[in-house]
Amino acid sequence: MSSGLDTLLKSGAKRKELTETATEIVETKLIPDYLEFKRQLTTARVGKAKRVLDPLSKVLEINSSPWAPKFWYDLVRALYLGSSGAVENRKDDLTNKALAFNYIKKIEERQTRLPES
Repeated sequence: MSSGLDTLLKSGAKRKELTETATEIVETKLIPDYLEFKRQLTTARVGKAKRVLDPLSKVLEINSSPWAPKFWYDLVRALYLGSSGAVENRKDDLTNKALAFNYIKKIEERQTRLPES
């Protein structure tokens, strides 16, 4: 965004032209990108809930009595499989895309907390 405005500014463009160009950039590039980020953020939230609920559902699927060795084997297996993805999930959380999602999420949370004037 700034490169186009810098070029106009260096060429001596008027304030009105700079404002129109900035508005056009915001409306055609930034807002659509922001809306796409919001859609992806919603999908990411659903994905995180699924990663939490999947191991829980595996524990609930155990079909043997607690005093049977098979119960404990199935329990450890369900919990281990649930936690083995935690390292991979942490790697995903540190990508630029995930950090951008978290940044947008924090901005939106602050906006909902601010009183309207």
